[in-house]
Amino acid sequence: MNLHDANEYCRQKASPAGSGFYYSILFYPEQLRRDLRALHALGIELEEIISECSDPGVVRMKCAWWHDEIMRLYNNEARHPVSLALADVITRHD
Repeated sequence: MNLHDANEYCRQKASPAGSGFYYSILFYPEQLRRDLRALHALGIELEEIISECSDPGVVRMKCAWWHDEIMRLYNNEARHPVSLALADVITRHD
């Protein structure tokens, strides 16, 4: 997956047209909007684990996967679209 596709995934996940988040960042510069969408998309991904999983074992497993994914992110081995988008944010903002 390329960076454009990762950013599009984050846009659809974090700020679909008409959402409150969409309007709250509407007048920021485009690059800042992309950064904020990536961060917000990560929050949504993690929140969905809590809200959609009732089995504590599944919750632990998914949280462990995200922990590993964040470690991969910092090792330049990210796989998930959100972490790929975050890699760009981290590179630019160090």
